[in-house]
Amino acid sequence: MLNLSIIRNTGQITRRLQEVLDRTEDLRPLLLDIGEDLALSTKQRFTTLKDPDGFEWQANSELVIQRKGHDIPLTGKTRDLQHTIVSQLRGSTGVEIGSPLAYSVVQQFGGLSYWQEYQEWWRVPPRNFVGMSDDDARHILHLTEVYLI
Repeated sequence: MLNLSIIRNTGQITRRLQEVLDRTEDLRPLLLDIGEDLALSTKQRFTTLKDPDGFEWQANSELVIQRKGHDIPLTGKTRDLQHTIVSQLRGSTGVEIGSPLAYSVVQQFGGLSYWQEYQEWWRVPPRNFVGMSDDDARHILHLTEVYLI
């Protein structure tokens, strides 16, 4: 799975998670909810074509558009990348969001990728699809509040 640590100003989230842990002694139910929500917002980025910070993904090159028949970045014939976004608990204190597909790392960070159909190497620009947006952070805070009631 694409294993990426997202560092944001999450002091308030960290404090709330600690409050939940102090009260319940088990973060896993909350982390499962957070993971499901983050996986859903990650999948929605394939519709908005924007990264977690709201910036549009770089368009495909003209050659890629000709070969794919469309200009929808990160979307191939099977749409495997967007359909394989999952969340997974990481122990009892963390949750990961990503795709188990090997090429997801290149799609996230950019790099070289081999296009089997054309027997060619391609430079893929970074298109961040995994990450926590400001809306995600607000929703995580809301979830922690629900668990504290």
